[in-house]
Amino acid sequence: MTPSQAVDTIMSWKPSSEFGSPDPEELSHTLERVVGQQSESYAAAAAEDLKRLRPIYIPGALSGFAAAVKAGHAFDWKPVIDLCAWARPSHERYPTQRDLLSMTMPTGAMRASPPFGFCRTP
Repeated sequence: MTPSQAVDTIMSWKPSSEFGSPDPEELSHTLERVVGQQSESYAAAAAEDLKRLRPIYIPGALSGFAAAVKAGHAFDWKPVIDLCAWARPSHERYPTQRDLLSMTMPTGAMRASPPFGFCRTP
């Protein structure tokens, strides 16, 4: 399944009222696992496809990128950083861009202020 197809599936998914049915948070965890396993294709899709998701799913995607980094996977960071910049203004209850980036950057990379102008904390 391509990232675009996965996003379409998530967007069309409707939670069930049945006991034990998955909820949006569980779907976000599934997205996290998939992004972690296919980080290169999801990084390329971050600029367009992942931005179509509801804000509740973005932390799951970013956690997937963090897992990919820990597993030694390489991918283009620019679309992920752009996703971080886009995610924060879309919903105030989510972390700052610096917090989102620190989830995905290799350990220690965010100890100092990030060099990205759009990632300044409020």
